[in-house]
This record gives sequence, structure tokens and C-alpha cells, in this order.
Amino acid sequence: MKLIKGKVAFIFLIFATMAETLVAQQIDRSQRPEADLAPEISFPPYTTFILDNGLKVFFVEDPRPLVTMRLLVRGGNAVAGEQTGLGDAVADLLTKGSGENSAQKFAEKIDFVGGSILASASEDAISLRASGLKKYIEAIAGLFAQVILEPRFPETELTKYKALQIDGLEASKKQADFIADYAVSKVLYGNAPFARMPTKEDINSISRDALLDYHKASFSPKNSTLALVGNFSPEEAKEFVEKYFADWKSASKAPQLLSGGVKIGNQKIVLVDRPTSVQSAVRIVGPGPGYTDHDRTRAFLVNSIFGGGTGLGNRLAMNLRETHGWTYSPYSYFTANLFGGSFVAAADVRNSVTDSAIGEIIRELERMAGERVLAEELNLNVQSSVGNYLMSLANPERTAARVQNIDFYGLPSDYYDKLVDVYTTTTADDILGIARKYFQKEDMAVVVVGKASEIREDLERFGEVTLWNEDLEPIRTVSATQVGIDANDAWEKMLDAMGGKAQLQSVTALSMEGAAVLNAGPQKLQGTYKMVQAYRNKEFVELTAQFSGQSMTLFQKFTNETTAAQIQQGQKIPMSDEDVQKQIAAAHIMVEAWLNELKGGVELQGLKEIDGAEYLVVEVNREGVDEHVYYIHSQTFLPYRIEAGETVVIYSDWKEIDGGIMQPDGLTIQFGQVEIGVSNISYTVNGTVDEKIFQAP
Repeated sequence: MKLIKGKVAFIFLIFATMAETLVAQQIDRSQRPEADLAPEISFPPYTTFILDNGLKVFFVEDPRPLVTMRLLVRGGNAVAGEQTGLGDAVADLLTKGSGENSAQKFAEKIDFVGGSILASASEDAISLRASGLKKYIEAIAGLFAQVILEPRFPETELTKYKALQIDGLEASKKQADFIADYAVSKVLYGNAPFARMPTKEDINSISRDALLDYHKASFSPKNSTLALVGNFSPEEAKEFVEKYFADWKSASKAPQLLSGGVKIGNQKIVLVDRPTSVQSAVRIVGPGPGYTDHDRTRAFLVNSIFGGGTGLGNRLAMNLRETHGWTYSPYSYFTANLFGGSFVAAADVRNSVTDSAIGEIIRELERMAGERVLAEELNLNVQSSVGNYLMSLANPERTAARVQNIDFYGLPSDYYDKLVDVYTTTTADDILGIARKYFQKEDMAVVVVGKASEIREDLERFGEVTLWNEDLEPIRTVSATQVGIDANDAWEKMLDAMGGKAQLQSVTALSMEGAAVLNAGPQKLQGTYKMVQAYRNKEFVELTAQFSGQSMTLFQKFTNETTAAQIQQGQKIPMSDEDVQKQIAAAHIMVEAWLNELKGGVELQGLKEIDGAEYLVVEVNREGVDEHVYYIHSQTFLPYRIEAGETVVIYSDWKEIDGGIMQPDGLTIQFGQVEIGVSNISYTVNGTVDEKIFQAP
């Protein structure tokens, strides 16, 4: 009997396997499988209560052992005033010492119980989030309340914060996307406090008194709400919150928030000139629905179809990436704050296709506003949006933020309850109507961060171009015909200012050496920069840095009349024959004085105002090297800046050296994200030079 049962089971297994194989063979893998019905999950219910001091509390019961608390304080970086970035500083320093705890002691205490307390600032609010296991929640809540009620803002931590922010600002400004984000904010919100890109001076001006004043005015029960998500009964939740916040007192009046709302203005094409850019950061911006606009939810579906969907073949990605191969990850989004809503479409593309990419983005916007979306495309994005929302319900921090958003932004109380229904009932006509409302070309602006000398002329086909510098300040430009001086006269005046052509041509050897600071991303290394030149095309360049107490040679360049080489950290860099010849041609000593003999030519592009000073912009071309652009001071006629390909050299503090020749005491060399600052430069003119130095080992 046992044997028979075994045979039957074995035969059944064979037939079952054959059946599964036959079913698998019948699947049409060319067709997308039908999605299952969405699970019936709804937004969790919550209760609201208000403490006697005016603090509004939202409680969401959650059976899991993790407890989440979130305080939302109205204000953020929009508090009226001239101190840019003050809200960010308050948020960062809240957890750097409170009550009797230093920053280190506070970190040790929260780590000991496995908790987390974080703070951040946005345009219109500061949020603080605390989470941890319920069995440790009393200790976590005590520290959380201490941060809110008794922050210390110690001077030592403020000093550290300023240093880190300044270093971070210098590194971030080497990223085109960072500049583009602030340029978009300026286009949308003008001079609103939260839209201004901070400067070194802004950061250094933040004082402890300003932090304390901000905290006193903004952190009060009537200007805040608290969300609590955890395994409590409503009665336990109220008792728990009262234990820590019942004695919190409100300020005499709430802070004033400052913003003029979303105003695109008349600047339709803004170009931020970044001379080292080989790519352009393109942004097309316009108005979008605010938090209380009835079409805000469906606008997210519009964006998912256009450029926000992930892995769904959104139209922006299919066009710019798949069809044209211009960029890897274009994207778009709608966003909103207390002051209004906006839309942004973004892509980073090569300089040569900047205008083409803008044209295709505009074409896709017009297509969204002119054609009904197909049912399959709409359904796919609806399913994705519903699925993402349902998965997000498992995140207690998202839940806490949502219940507070209902109150903070004045949303309907059932906004999140109805979210899935709104998604699933959206029609192609709804999508078309929203696209027509927000994707109107006359209401939008184009923002580009890129190399103006290469892309400005192409951008003019979209309208008049407003030029900004990397600090987002307008650059006044005057055309070459309006300057009143020609390129050759400007060049001769520059040579005279540098010591005279004859004197410059008498230099047959020049050595220079100065203290160097290398900035490459988060790293900052001290070292030396050395250059030796000899007539005609002989040059040696060396950059060293101190690392862990040792001197390290980072880079060397060797050039003579027949060979050229580059060595980076001991490794020879491969060079093509063309690159070798370019390096030899570029190494000519005192090249400005020999331009005529080298059959070079100059062309005046115009006059450009930078940081309050005016510069003649002269394009220099000669055989065998890349185009160079000189910025010549309109009063002193000394060079201020030279752009060549991806490299920019900025001169400062010109001084007289041997024979009346003028040379800079400071250099800033920029190449991509790398910046080398050279100062206190010493020079030797026509000294003895060992010819071996120009030959690579």
C-alpha cells in the first residue's frame, strides 16, 4: 500500500509539472500582464486634540513597536528679514546641544537608546522628527522636547557650522545643478528670502543672537503642530504629549512670512554663464497648482506621464534619452508651498545640443496640451501612482507629515482618503485640461546654466536672453560695435599695461612658485604650485600637496619643442598626437606679446560687467590651440580672466616684477569641479634654467 501511494503521488507530480509547463508555454510574453486589483487599504484614521497652550496634536494609532513624533513649525526660510539661510542654520543647530547636553552628549544619549532625532528647514517650515522603539520612547521624547524647548546654539557649534557651510557652498557652486536650482527659485520667487542663493558673507553674518531670536519668535505652541504615530490609545497619547509639552509657552505674536508668490516675470530666457561647462543644465519652469487647487492631485498624473514616471517610459525620457541620446535621466515635477505652486522640467545635455533639447521639451509640453493621452498610457500611470501611494502608507513618517499637511496647507480633511479614487477616476479629458492650464508657453521661462560663449546665440531663437553670472547677478553686456575701441587697440593697451611688447618679448626664461590650495569636491589640500617657462615652447608645471604630513606630487606637465607629457600621481596620462601638438603650441612663453608672429588674431566680442567692473571680452584664435577668451579690465587693461575650453584662469593682485613687467600675485585655476588657488607668487626673470626639467622622465 505504501508503494502504491508513492507511485500515485509521483505520477500526480509529473502531471502537475506538465500542466504548469503547458500553461507557461501558452503565455504571450509580448503582452504586458494585467495588473491585479489594488488592495483595499485606506489612509489611517487619526484624532486631533489641542493642549491648553494652543499646541494642535494629531494622533495616529499604529500597532507596530516603532513610535514616530514630528513637530512642524511655520516659518522655515521664508521668515521676513534679510538674513539668507537663517532657517537652515536654526534647523541644523537645534540638535547640536540642548538643556544640559553638549552636542556630543546629546548624540551619545540618543544613540544609546537606538533613536533618531533630525531637523530640516524648507521654504515655509522647519520640521523635527524623532523615532525609536516604544520601550525607549520616554528617553527619546525627553530629548526631543529638550531640543524644541531648550536649544543652546553654542558658539563653538555655530563656528563649525559656518566653516562647513562655506566649504560646502564652494564645492556646490562647482555643480551646475546647484546653481540651476537657485536660478529657478529666483525666476519663480524673485528676491524672496528662501529663493536667494547664500553667499559666504550671508553665512558669516549669522549670529547666535539671531538664532535665539528666531527660535523665540517661531517656536511656540500656536505656531506649531505635533504628530504622534504609535501604539497608544487616544487617552494615552494625550497624556504622553502633555507630559512633555503642556508647559510650553507661546510667543507674543507669530513671525511674518515674506513671499510675493510665484511670478515668472518678463525674463523668459535666463542664461547663467558658467565658462567651464561642457554641459548645459536646462530647466523649463512655470506655474503649477497650489496645495488647495482642486486639480493638484491629477496634476501629479500629468507629470507622471510627461517626465515624472519611473520605469514607465515617460515622454521626456523617451524623447531626450531613447530617441536622441542627449541625456541619461531627464525629469520633471510639480511642487508647492504656502506661497503657490510651480512646474519644472529638467535635463543636462551637451553644449552642442542645448537649443535642440529645449526645443524638444517645448514640443512635448505642447503635445501634452494639444492631444488626449492614450488609454493604455493613462492606465499605466494611474496604476503606478496608486501603487506608490499604497506602499507609502507603511511609512509612519510619511503618515505623520500628511496629517500635518492637511492642517498646515488647508487641505480637505478627506484629501488622502479620496486620493486613490481621484487617481482611478481621472480621464484623458482631465489630463488634457490640466496640461492646457499649466503648459502654456507664454507663462513659462527657460533657465540654462552653461557656457554662454557657445550657446547664447542658439538660445536667442527662443527669445531675448538675460545673462546672469554664477552668483545669479545680471551681467550687463555691450556689443562690440558700441564699445568704441577695436580688438587690436584693446590688445595693444593690454600689452602696454603688462610692461610693453618689447619688454615682454625680452623674457627668455620665467620661473614662478606660490602657495597652493587644491579644492576637489569635499577635499581641501595645501601645497605648492610651480611653473618654469623658456623660449619658445618649453614649459614645466608641477602641483604638490601635503597629505598626512608628507609632500605628494599630484600633477606634472612637461613640454618642449618636440614632445609633451602629463603625469598624474606617478601615472603617465595617455595623450593623442593632436593633444601633444596642442600642448606644445600652448606652452609659448609670454604668448600675448608674440601673437602677431604666431599669426594669431583677435576679435572683440563686447563689454561685460562682472561684480561691478567692466571688462573688454576679446576672443583670441591662433593655429594649433583652442580658442581663448580674454577678459581685459576696461580701466587698467590688465587681464582678469582667460577661458580656454574647460579651463578658466583668474588673475588677481597684479604687481611689478623685474624690468617693469607686471605679473599677478594670485591665480585661481578652475577645471571642471577642481579649483586651485595660488597666492604669494615669487618670480624669477631670465634666470638659469636646467633644460632637463622640460623632459618627462
